[in-house]
Amino acid sequence: MSEGNEKQLLNRIEYLEEELKKEKSFDKLTGLYNRDTFTESVRNRFAKHPDRNYVIVCLDVEKFKFINDRFGFVEGDRLLIYIGEKLQERAKKYNLPASRLSSDIFAFLDEDENINPEPFGAEVQGWVKNYPLDIDIKIIVGIYHVEAQNIPVRLMCDRAKVAIDTVKNNYMVNVAEYNKNVRDYMFSQYELLNDAERAFENHEFKVYLQPKFDIRTNKVVGAESLVRWEHPKKGLIFPKDFIPLFEQNMLITKLDEYIWEETCRLIRSWIDKGYCAVPVSVNVSRLDIYSLEISNKFVVFTDKYNIKRDFIEIEITESAFTNDEEKIIKVVDELRNLGFKVLMDDFGSGYSSLNILKDINVDVLKIDTRFLEPGPSDNNKGKEILESVIRMAKWIGLQTIAEGVETEDQKKFLMDLGCYYAQGFYFSKPISSEKFEELIKNPDNVMTDELHMSYENTIAIEELFHSDFMTENLLNNILGGVAIYAFDGKEDVQLMKANEYYYDLTRNCMPNADEKMTRVLDNIHPDDRKKVLKAFKAAKNSGTRGESVQVRKISSDKQIWLTVKLFFLAEREEYEMYYASVSDSTEQMRIMEELNMSRLSFETALDLIEAVVLEYDFATGILSTKTKAHRAKDYILGKDVENACDTLVNDHIVHPGSIVAFEKMCADIKTNKEPVTDLLDLKHTNNTYKRCKVTAKPVYIEGKLVKAIIVIKSTGQIVS
Repeated sequence: MSEGNEKQLLNRIEYLEEELKKEKSFDKLTGLYNRDTFTESVRNRFAKHPDRNYVIVCLDVEKFKFINDRFGFVEGDRLLIYIGEKLQERAKKYNLPASRLSSDIFAFLDEDENINPEPFGAEVQGWVKNYPLDIDIKIIVGIYHVEAQNIPVRLMCDRAKVAIDTVKNNYMVNVAEYNKNVRDYMFSQYELLNDAERAFENHEFKVYLQPKFDIRTNKVVGAESLVRWEHPKKGLIFPKDFIPLFEQNMLITKLDEYIWEETCRLIRSWIDKGYCAVPVSVNVSRLDIYSLEISNKFVVFTDKYNIKRDFIEIEITESAFTNDEEKIIKVVDELRNLGFKVLMDDFGSGYSSLNILKDINVDVLKIDTRFLEPGPSDNNKGKEILESVIRMAKWIGLQTIAEGVETEDQKKFLMDLGCYYAQGFYFSKPISSEKFEELIKNPDNVMTDELHMSYENTIAIEELFHSDFMTENLLNNILGGVAIYAFDGKEDVQLMKANEYYYDLTRNCMPNADEKMTRVLDNIHPDDRKKVLKAFKAAKNSGTRGESVQVRKISSDKQIWLTVKLFFLAEREEYEMYYASVSDSTEQMRIMEELNMSRLSFETALDLIEAVVLEYDFATGILSTKTKAHRAKDYILGKDVENACDTLVNDHIVHPGSIVAFEKMCADIKTNKEPVTDLLDLKHTNNTYKRCKVTAKPVYIEGKLVKAIIVIKSTGQIVS
């Protein structure tokens, strides 16, 4: 082998050894240290500077599996690489090791003085605030303060990850420290795990029920079945202290089955006691769906206790729908086909609500009112999210129930949105089955089917005028055009939503979903725009009476008249929201125009003859002039004469010698349908009386006497 070839071979071997070293030392995806190299580097740092105070910090991308499912592994890897780059920058800045321990778990060593927990948590969250994915990414930070440098580095990382577990699914916090409380909690978990089997045998797990209420009547409509552990030594243990432990150790399915059967047993006992039994919802975990034939389980339990299947409602959290959607769809369809109602729990808190609903046929969306809690910036974002969720449910015809209601303001907010079913501490905390029985054994506390149906019918009409949002089905099944307008209080009117009839009436094309709002005034005749704006302002103060306005619609082929009745709904940011009923009044306006022309022709003809034409209204007793006013004044008559029959006599407009004939004529008009004619002496302007031929024609509408048309023509004879 030549010297050149030998050197080339040695270089190749050296390169391969370096690559092999990298392969063994670094994470291939991010370029950070792998677990073993990180452990070695931490040990070396401790040995080199043992007098310093250190922390092990772990980072966890919450719901990272979902990001992979929704956006694909390429996007998931790209996010991990990005986080790795951020950690690499920090590692170089402080000359300290960083690692990708596994999947979406990262770790790094730092000196205690460099880490201020809350600001660092905010800094890490800032890394992904504007990350280019259509999703809110959350990174959880767990911090372990190294107390003894001789314990395994793996254990240090595990403790930092235990701290992470304490704040998972906490919307307000993304950083936690491992401390004595966390350590004690971990030890208590081990004790509970050892006691679990005995607890099943001794029936220590008890069903607690949180009532669900119709917030319009404060009557019970159902309940959610929850669990409490009545521990013989530790007392009452709440789910947050043992459910995660059971999930991690594959005990959750056993516990769920136990609670499902206990719930069925309780319902049977209520029926047997003659109480007003109500539907009860039970929780189903993701693990239940994959581990059990849950449809069969519920059939077995309901049949065993001989209860109707609509007494059992199944709650499945939204997050369960994001893994194996095909499997979940199959299970949900099976349950519903068997007669069970399915609720999607925590709806809106996950990432794929819209995508889920197009494929999965649930019956009820259960939403959490934590969206109403004020955030750091104290803005209305949470309310807007909740509002959007309820609006979306209404549009697709799904019932909603709110959980976690704690204040009167939250209740009122839900009422305004049309969400009428709720549970939470404002109404009742979870109570024992014995206390719940005390509640439902009084029929006055329970929403019966009959009351429920009658109340629903009442509210449906009320919603039409007072709810901000309406379902598509409601809009498109109303006879006539309806629309939702947004008015800025000045000169801008936007069409927010309308039904198909509206677009037919207005000769407009229905916009695509991605089109912007339509400016309403652009399609109204310029001469009518001011009265439209005036009508909106009047409607705001008109309550349920509303305000009507007739306008001309600009059309390419012909003039269209529309009658619009406006009802004020609510204020939304800079706009006022109005509900409008819209009808085509083109034909009515044509008839009115013809009548006006006929009336004008008639009045013109009357002007050509020497006569006075009057109209008497029987409802008001007012006599009004229908020809030129100066002619009526010839007989001492003003434009309108109130209480005419008495006034004409008392003011001596009728000659004393004609009073009997006048009163008889007034009486005859009320009883005859044919014209009544007589000669009456009436006072003239020069204080003389003239003999006049007076003819009165009664006018009936739908068989009812409403008016009389009176014609007075002078004979020219003066009466003393």
